[in-house]
Amino acid sequence: KQGAIVTDVGSVKQAAIRAVKPRLPAHARWLAGHPVAGTENSGPDAGFAALFKGRWCILTFEADSDPEAQAKVNAMWTAFGSNVVTMDAEHHDLVLAITSHLPHLIAYNIVGTATDLETTLQSAAAPPDVRSRAQQFLAEVEKRQSPSRIEGEIFGGFRYQSNANLGPATSSV
Repeated sequence: KQGAIVTDVGSVKQAAIRAVKPRLPAHARWLAGHPVAGTENSGPDAGFAALFKGRWCILTFEADSDPEAQAKVNAMWTAFGSNVVTMDAEHHDLVLAITSHLPHLIAYNIVGTATDLETTLQSAAAPPDVRSRAQQFLAEVEKRQSPSRIEGEIFGGFRYQSNANLGPATSSV
């Protein structure tokens, strides 16, 4: 359809742009997006009406992006309740690699180590006082993991443009 706008919701932008944009028909406009929302669950059943409310959505407009399409995609995410920011794809991928992908990789490895430790400590070979202290420690670690705190840490050190300005993003640490 003439004037169609195609966007995405993936967490890596440069690869998406390289894969999708060259394959679109001439009448379609591509604008990459990344809603930073969700829970520990995945799939269609994990969705809920307020999923994007108050959550970040990063739009990665390119130099040749159509301003009218930019405004429409921005308005769509804003209507969903998202806090919309813009940045170029390279900067997006760097920021997300450092603040999201790498911490997730580390977290998965820590969980695996903790699971192995828990299994070992629950064995008959571990003294009861060591098992008890380890269980208290693991409970305290689990209690401190707050999604809103983690989200604040991800974006708290950066200042981005507001929804009103759709130009290239500026950031500072």
